[in-house]
Amino acid sequence: MMPAPGGEQPVRWRGFERRRQERRALALHAAQKVGNGEWEPLRTVLDGWNLGPYLPAAQRVVADLLVHPPTIPGEEAHVELAESLPEPPSGDEGSDVDAHVHRALAMQRVQGEPVSGARAGVWCLARLAGLAEDVHQRHHLAWKNHTYAPHALDEEVRQLWRCWFEEQPWGIRQRWHELFFDRAAAAFRSELGGGRGADVVLRDLEEAFFYGMLGRSSKNSGWAELATRVLETTGDEPSTGLAAYAGPEVWQLAAECVVQRGHLPQTSELAWPDAGNDLGRAWCAKTDLPRHWGAYVNLHALIRVVDRWSGGAVGTDSTWNSIAQNRGRARGRLRAAMRMVGPEGGWTALLGVDALYARTRDALGWMCMDWARAQRMRQFSFHLDQTPAGAQCLPDPVWRDPLDTEEVRILETWAVLVAMKGRFGRLRDWSQSGSHGQRDSTFGRLLQNVPEPLHVGQGYDRVRAAICAHWPTVERTVLERATEVAALRADADIAQAFEACIAPWWHPSVPIPQVQYRRYRQNCAALVAAGGRTS
Repeated sequence: MMPAPGGEQPVRWRGFERRRQERRALALHAAQKVGNGEWEPLRTVLDGWNLGPYLPAAQRVVADLLVHPPTIPGEEAHVELAESLPEPPSGDEGSDVDAHVHRALAMQRVQGEPVSGARAGVWCLARLAGLAEDVHQRHHLAWKNHTYAPHALDEEVRQLWRCWFEEQPWGIRQRWHELFFDRAAAAFRSELGGGRGADVVLRDLEEAFFYGMLGRSSKNSGWAELATRVLETTGDEPSTGLAAYAGPEVWQLAAECVVQRGHLPQTSELAWPDAGNDLGRAWCAKTDLPRHWGAYVNLHALIRVVDRWSGGAVGTDSTWNSIAQNRGRARGRLRAAMRMVGPEGGWTALLGVDALYARTRDALGWMCMDWARAQRMRQFSFHLDQTPAGAQCLPDPVWRDPLDTEEVRILETWAVLVAMKGRFGRLRDWSQSGSHGQRDSTFGRLLQNVPEPLHVGQGYDRVRAAICAHWPTVERTVLERATEVAALRADADIAQAFEACIAPWWHPSVPIPQVQYRRYRQNCAALVAAGGRTS
């Protein structure tokens, strides 16, 4: 977890208690309305999470939680659901601290019985609203309110960074050590505590510091990881800071990661429920994440909390640790993607950043705290492969480019062919699930004859993803073409009329159907009559 650069905002006890009661009232109202099928109050509960376009996904997740809420321990339940809490003793140090500490101190002063059922659902809503405020205070405001002042060393540090980017660091080794080693040592000292063992590790760190920065290649080097962390300091919060500099290749690799790695695929399925498959979700991610990366990270953190609660882990510490860890891991995926792509991914923008000396020192301290924790698990061996860089982003190859304009025309023509064969209603189900629900030799032959430009021998993933991505256009085009075919007269010249009808828009990559013209006309007429909803 990366600590925030600034302190949290302290509040008086009465301010904390007032906000707690407001959240309680909001949760009681929302739970009652959701029980009656009204969703707007739930939106209000979740507003503080800043979910952007992913708010509907979060609503579905929370609504499912309310159906089967966990059992809440007595103290946890009382802190959220009591009409009022006992005030702290006079002169208690908790009278002017951040809200997170107020809540922990209040739990020591209350008792209560465990709650379940509807009251547990109210607790979930109140707690989610409170967690949103905690994230805002501890991860957003604390970060946003921290400022970096220019320093006389800024230009020299800029030149040192230029040497790293040009992969000519040996001449700057001594100066880099003089300027920044103390920050790395402080991070390790914080992790180690005192004792002679700490002195040994710090002596080893003297030698390992530069080589950890160097790494075997830029993709696993400490300096590339540090560059991405410096860029994180430039935004209102770390996620948006780095996202502002990521290039298209970074987002493509990040998109493949979020549909494959860790718990992110679950979040992606909820964020883009109509995308059909991993490739379709990767297309959505590459388009959406540059604009909504912060909202996606927030959705991911919320989903992981709800999953933990569903399993019964509702404790204060475990809940907050889940938020911090999952937000941190998601940011780590984006940093890894930027490292993997290389300088063209956007990290050289660091050379234009202000207050570079101060930003580099802070970012180095956070990076080395993570490095110290990782080295503790390896007995501080400082192997060259164990650099401060996090895990690499190496997803299985999923990406295939979205359809171009010409390929969309091919897809639309093939979809018209499916409609003529009377199977258009199954096309949508197949694009979503990969199955058309039953043995159907006609639909099977249609799949075997998908034009090669759409799949290029790589299975049907690209076709399914494209149908999902272009469904409104495909459906509209198919209905327009089907209307034209349905209007043909069913006389002896229907073959000639059919060919004349489709000639202006039929793509040559799709075989022209033969012989059964009247059946094609009947199927198109049935499709038009049903508004596209027929099998």
